[in-house]
Amino acid sequence: MNIWLDDQRKAPEGWLHLHNIEEVEQLIESTHDLKDFHIDIMSFDFHLSHPKDGIDVMVYLAKLCSKSNTSRFWPKTVRYHSNDPKGVEVMRDFVISFEKEILPKHKNIKGKAFNKLF
Repeated sequence: MNIWLDDQRKAPEGWLHLHNIEEVEQLIESTHDLKDFHIDIMSFDFHLSHPKDGIDVMVYLAKLCSKSNTSRFWPKTVRYHSNDPKGVEVMRDFVISFEKEILPKHKNIKGKAFNKLF
């Protein structure tokens, strides 16, 4: 599944278009028990017309992975399409830390290293 997170720009053809964290939460809730569910690519906008931004969605997905003791809710590939270079930098830094320090080291991704990210 490819997910486009953006409140204004149209999603590319064939991508699931989600506009805010609530829609992401609804998707995860509806697919949580499907063992074959995974996100191939997720492209993030930083600013959403919502109190929570793209980085908040990333933190939500990371915490969900920790709580569920799985990496299947984390996108295999993360992309950015935000016009805000500082927002992209914040998201990119989070992704680098999460993917470098947490995902490869632990099947059980709970623990000190994960908690340092939050």
